[in-house]
Amino acid sequence: MAVTRAELEQLLSAISNLENSLQHLRTAANNTENASTTLAQQAWQSSEAAPTFQRNLATWQTDHNELVRLTTQLIPLLQEAERELRTAEQKLSS
Repeated sequence: MAVTRAELEQLLSAISNLENSLQHLRTAANNTENASTTLAQQAWQSSEAAPTFQRNLATWQTDHNELVRLTTQLIPLLQEAERELRTAEQKLSS
C-alpha cells in the first residue's frame, strides 16, 4: 500500500498540530502548577496574617468607637463656642 505525498503531508501536519497541542497542554499544566503553588502560599500567608488582621480590626473598631464618642462630646462644645463667638461679635459691633 503506497502512501501519497499529500497523505504524508497531512500526517506531518497532524503530527505538528499534536506537538503544538502538547506544548499548550504543558504550558497549561505549568501555569496550573504555578497558580496552585501561589494559592497555597497565599492561603498560608493569610492564615498567618489572620490573627494580626483580627487584632488590627479590633483596634480600629475601638479607635472608631472612641472617635465617635469624642465627636459626640465635641459637637455641643463647638456649638456653645459658636454661640459665644456670635455674642462677642454682636457686642463688638454695637
